[in-house]
Parts: sequence; structure tokens; C-alpha cells
Amino acid sequence: MSTFHFAKMFRVSFGMPPHRYVAARRIEQAERLLRNRENSLATVASACGFGSQSHFSKAFKATTGVPPGEWRSLP
Repeated sequence: MSTFHFAKMFRVSFGMPPHRYVAARRIEQAERLLRNRENSLATVASACGFGSQSHFSKAFKATTGVPPGEWRSLP
């Protein structure tokens, strides 16, 4: 199967391209880890596969609309 065909079939099956799917799963994992206030943002970023805390913060805010530190304090 070619890369193009895989991406096309993935998009048909999951409703989004593979990269966006992986990014969404990383943010979901980050939300779970952020519920534990003992985890630092850097630890969460690393555990979710982000190269740096700043990259994690940008991606998190782009997805959820709020930065991770603020999201953590929401009810």
C-alpha cells in the first residue's frame, strides 16, 4: 500500500489525517496527565511525545483553546 493510499484510507476510516489523529491522542493523554497536579508541564510534555514544553503548550492551546496551566485550574 502506498503512503498516499494509506493516508486516504485512514482519513476515510477516522475522519482526519494520520498526523492530526496522533496529535489529538497526544492531547487527550496530556489532559489525563494534567489532572494529577504533581506532574509538571515539562513532564507531561515529555510523556506525550512533545520535543519541548513550549511546543506542547502551543499545541495544547491550539487544540483546547486554553494553555495547559490554565486548563489544569478549570473545574
